Amino acid sequence: MLDVLMRVAHRKEKKIQEEEQKKKDVGSCRKITDMLTKTVSDVTSTVESADTSDHTGSTTHRSCILASVFRAQKKGLLDSHLENQTEKERTYWRKVLERVVAVVKFLALRGLAFRGENEAFGSENNVNFLGIIELLAQFDPFLANHVSRLGNAGRGTVSYMSSTICNEFIELMTKKVLNNIIAAVKTAKYFAISVDSTLDISHTDQLTFIVRFVDSSGKPVERFIKFIPLSGHDGETMMNVVLDTLLEHDLSIMDCRGQSYDNASNMSGKYNGLQARIKQINPLAEYVPCSAHSLNLVGSCAAECCVAAVSFFGLLQALFNFFSASTHRWSILKSTIHGDVIKSLSTTRWSTQHDAAHALKDSFAEIRSALIQIAEDEDQGVVSEPQYSSLESTSDLKRIIMGLASLVLKVLIIHPIITSGMKSAGSFTTGQGSVKGITAGPWSARG
Repeated sequence: MLDVLMRVAHRKEKKIQEEEQKKKDVGSCRKITDMLTKTVSDVTSTVESADTSDHTGSTTHRSCILASVFRAQKKGLLDSHLENQTEKERTYWRKVLERVVAVVKFLALRGLAFRGENEAFGSENNVNFLGIIELLAQFDPFLANHVSRLGNAGRGTVSYMSSTICNEFIELMTKKVLNNIIAAVKTAKYFAISVDSTLDISHTDQLTFIVRFVDSSGKPVERFIKFIPLSGHDGETMMNVVLDTLLEHDLSIMDCRGQSYDNASNMSGKYNGLQARIKQINPLAEYVPCSAHSLNLVGSCAAECCVAAVSFFGLLQALFNFFSASTHRWSILKSTIHGDVIKSLSTTRWSTQHDAAHALKDSFAEIRSALIQIAEDEDQGVVSEPQYSSLESTSDLKRIIMGLASLVLKVLIIHPIITSGMKSAGSFTTGQGSVKGITAGPWSARG
């Protein structure tokens, strides 16, 4: 019994001694920690206050750095394996991005669609972007391996082939191109503007904004800036859009030396048009109406003043409407004519009248033969007789048509010559002022 009590007392005494020793160790650690903290702080403050420029440039420091680099190359460092793994990952994804960027540039330059409803690799109906990636993968083992592993991995897995990445690359390329254009305009300092609006397929009226300037080689160039949705067409609204666009790209309206628009009143109006409002701000911004648009109006109005011309072009449009209204009639016409078929006229572009008159002139006999064949076809339904029966008496009508066609052709053949002359007349040559190169010439090429 006494032995048991002695052992218990011995254990308690030993436990008390261990606890006291732990307290001493903790106290010692705290002292050492405080001492080290103070030492590091002192060393840091000493290093920060010391001028190390002499040491950094010393021979001893350089020798140590070179020795460290040579040792790392020869025997490696503790993190050399991690460094090699990181470099391999970086190289891998760089190769992937090179191929993805090349496909994005290819589609963007050609204005082709990127994405669609079917965005799965291996599908026969997938979109252009994925289809081109698959095409390249047939001849590129690296890309083929990447597509097989991560092609249809889904969201949350990095592959750099998603629609989000495509949109980001398109935005980055857009900003890069636009910044280069704006930088070139700023280098040239003086510029001219040309704007025009049109409805797109979604029935949104968009304003096309173009700048024209003389580059460093002395050559006038035109650059597209952006499409701008319009909420109104009055001169004040258009002026605000133009000024906001210039301000957005850090271009001053006071450096504008030319403006070119069509002949609409809201654009070319003498008092409230866009050109007048711009000239109130900057009198040096000379207005140059679009020559091609003006010439188109001259040809159209001149033809409308002549009864024979109106009848002639009405006949051309009636012929086109008659044949195009039926697939059967159109097939008869196609089988009869070996050259160009008849064409529809345009209410906005006078040059289409040339194409329609030329097709009728070259294929008059074939067109008449096709009309006779349709008239003698018992399977044909009832059609409007005046559209073709008048062509039966070709003695007078053919002479009138050929005479009018010859006259129209002569006038329209002069049209491209005049346009070409206006192009060359405004060309920029060495020694001519920048203002002449900006405000004349190639504006006439647009209509």
